[in-house]
Amino acid sequence: MAKRRLPDIDPFGYLPLRYEDRRKHVPVGQFKKGEKVLFRGCPDKIGEEETWTGKKMLVVSMIGDGGSFIVKYFHFTDWHLRRFERGGYISMWGAPKKEKDIWTFYQPGFPDEIGLVCPIYKTPSGVGQKRFRDHVWEAARKGMSATWDEVPPEVLARRDFPTIREALQQIHRPYQIPDARPFTRLAYREVFELKKRLAGVRKPAAPVIEADIRPFIDKLPFGLTDDQMKAIAEILEDMSTGAAMRRILVGDVSSGKTVVSQAAAYACMICGYRTLVLTPSTVLARQHYEKFSQLFGEEKVGLCTGREKTGNARIIIGTHALLNRKFDDVGLVVIDEQHRFGVSQRTQIALGAHALQLTATPIPRTVSLIYQGAIDISTLNSLPFKREVMTRVVSKSHTTEILSNIREVIGDGGKALVVYPLVDDEKGEYKSVESSKEFWEKAFPDETLFVHGKTDGKEDIVSEFRTSMEKRILVATSLIETGIDIPEASILIVSGAECFGLAALHQLRGRIGRRGNRSFCYFMFKNPDAEERLKLLETVHDGFELSEKDTDSRGWGDTFGREQSGNMFKLPSVSIYKKVVDMVIEDLQSEMAAK
Repeated sequence: MAKRRLPDIDPFGYLPLRYEDRRKHVPVGQFKKGEKVLFRGCPDKIGEEETWTGKKMLVVSMIGDGGSFIVKYFHFTDWHLRRFERGGYISMWGAPKKEKDIWTFYQPGFPDEIGLVCPIYKTPSGVGQKRFRDHVWEAARKGMSATWDEVPPEVLARRDFPTIREALQQIHRPYQIPDARPFTRLAYREVFELKKRLAGVRKPAAPVIEADIRPFIDKLPFGLTDDQMKAIAEILEDMSTGAAMRRILVGDVSSGKTVVSQAAAYACMICGYRTLVLTPSTVLARQHYEKFSQLFGEEKVGLCTGREKTGNARIIIGTHALLNRKFDDVGLVVIDEQHRFGVSQRTQIALGAHALQLTATPIPRTVSLIYQGAIDISTLNSLPFKREVMTRVVSKSHTTEILSNIREVIGDGGKALVVYPLVDDEKGEYKSVESSKEFWEKAFPDETLFVHGKTDGKEDIVSEFRTSMEKRILVATSLIETGIDIPEASILIVSGAECFGLAALHQLRGRIGRRGNRSFCYFMFKNPDAEERLKLLETVHDGFELSEKDTDSRGWGDTFGREQSGNMFKLPSVSIYKKVVDMVIEDLQSEMAAK
């Protein structure tokens, strides 16, 4: 059977996920809980035990360097049995834990190379790490000789940077686990070249918007936070220059992004220009329509969805249907939940106008553009009220506790949101909205509504849930992720949370506690491998930081193209890019001053 053809690799962008230090075997006395090590031992006793699920587990007692330990395999084959029955020293790789005072390894691997620091890459299906490492190293060797680096030698000396050749070698064929220096070197090269390119890119022209918005602010039934006032000032300054504003407004859920966009729309209306507000769903479009109409009057606000198409209002709120219509005198385009729209869609609708994107969790490509200076950012760090949401990442064993909490919440007048990753068909262990109906109707008779993307009249069901006094539980898919405002919602349960990205889970969490009510969020996982990633949500409540975590795993996307994830900016630490951007700006300014 022919070997699978390996893909072309960019050694500057396809970087290791991690490193495994296999230079020496670690004796039993130096094991540390949860710390992966190279270890070895001779099989002493081989047996099988029955797990709580009724399946067999392979259990092998081992005599190692300086003591004994146990290895256990939930998933094993005849190959494992033959390997241990052969006897002799066996080298393995894994993280130990203490069980009854004995070090125990679960599912340890059998390393293909020993005596080296081994980069571990994301590999194509069916391709071993050793073969892929050799393939990447060959690409790195070619890159060493073929790449010209325009970063001046004096900058390398001042920053104490390695050469490109040294950086690639330290990353892809290291003698020891590398520190941040080689990655910083590659990041600097990328940002340096991008900054030079961006310096030659001019923003397109857009209407000059200059207006006194004090009448708008005075009419508001509430006061604005300092962050909101600062963001409004930054937006008005951008729109007064005659160059198209490209700004993103980042603020956690309930931080008041909508009223900031309303202030910008007011300024456009005073100057005789129209504002378009693009939303990802009909439910959210109608919700915005109500809020804008309350402030500006129904005669000045229109709605454009698949069903409704209003006329020549000065502020038009809509879904993707806006992309299929042409409007005159557009001065501002507001794109809500920007991560739900593609690059071409956001570019298409904003041609010749100012663009303001709203989000709690920027997509990785937008984060990259912010760091490079191609998009300006305004942030809302403070909330108009204290938001208290307790987040827990739990397994199915907590179901009884969760049901009890739901009963308590709805008994106090709150409402519950339950989210499943699937619409109707079950997939493995993951349930769907449809397959869960019997369970929820039995647990909470006459109190539950169900909705998903295939449901007829889903907007009406969500609207009923928002206003009903009897229906206290909504079981849905992630269609409730984007901006739906249900003030009484105080508890959220997401089943199969590992099926969602961190940004999507943060958006879902934003549906509860929107009026300062104490709330509870449970992210339930099926796959234990996902627990560590999901645990971030217990301590990280900032959407921008979570976006950075997604960036670490997804990549950044192409700055000048349309890709939203890809080979550009795939270094293992976002903080490196933050630091490098400041370095590049400082060095380019020094270069200009010297000319």
